[in-house]
Amino acid sequence: MMNDTYNRSADEQALHELFQQFVDGWNQGNGQALAAPFTDDADYIVWNGINFKGRQAIAAGHQQIFETFYRGSRLEGTIKSIRFLRDDIALLHLHGRPRFPGQTLPAPENYGIQTLIAIKQADGWHFTAFQNTLIQQERS
Repeated sequence: MMNDTYNRSADEQALHELFQQFVDGWNQGNGQALAAPFTDDADYIVWNGINFKGRQAIAAGHQQIFETFYRGSRLEGTIKSIRFLRDDIALLHLHGRPRFPGQTLPAPENYGIQTLIAIKQADGWHFTAFQNTLIQQERS
């Protein structure tokens, strides 16, 4: 049953902290730190459909972009909603976007909506699936 308000609040706080670890890893340009909140077998699908399978692939893939195209970028993101599917599974929706060096605001074409699935294990919450989709801009 899902009726323990205190635990739910603690779980929501833990998920916010886990997401902050992810953002901090990006902002440090550190693939290992970014991937640390994920399970060993996580699925991570980026905006263009590439699917990184597992924490190590997530770390390596991000380290590559941090050293090239996304060098010096900052991730701006917020959790828009958390829905507990069970006491040990949560669905999170986020809005996030990278801001590149020299930009005062992120470019609108980089705005994305993300879905995260988190699972609660013996050692706490971890992300096990991530999907990033660019938000389509209205065309005139």
